Amino acid sequence: MIQISQPYKLVRVSGAYLLNLLQAVFGTVIIESALYRVLPIHPKTREMLLLKEDLFTTTIAFLSGFIVCWKWKFTSAKWVWLIGVCWFGARALILPHVGVRAIWSQFSGIACVTDPAGLTCMNWFETTLPLFRTVFYSLGALFGSWTKKSGPESMESMGTD
Repeated sequence: MIQISQPYKLVRVSGAYLLNLLQAVFGTVIIESALYRVLPIHPKTREMLLLKEDLFTTTIAFLSGFIVCWKWKFTSAKWVWLIGVCWFGARALILPHVGVRAIWSQFSGIACVTDPAGLTCMNWFETTLPLFRTVFYSLGALFGSWTKKSGPESMESMGTD
């Protein structure tokens, strides 16, 4: 068998992690936008639009993570949530010291109902949605890894014997 050196393995695992992260955050958006054109879902209120976006993005991210891990067995897909949580935590920490209600309105999307172009609404788009996508992508990957225990070995560990 061919031995793979440690630096090569590190590059391979890091590359797989980066690809999974890109799929979780940006691939989900691409799939969503394609499905929005096909599915005639038009909420009548901004509140329903926010709920639809949250549910849609988490479902697409979960299914995407499931398919990637089920098909290609990327073990790094299960750890994509770490970047989402760190990104969310960093953004929450740099907010000026405000109350819990203000933080809730910043990151829940509620502020988008009254001020869709405001900075508080942007926090939902830039922080909360990526958090949802990375967490649910990782959950889907975890579930995908449980459903297929046998079969081809992990793409990241191939050739390490």
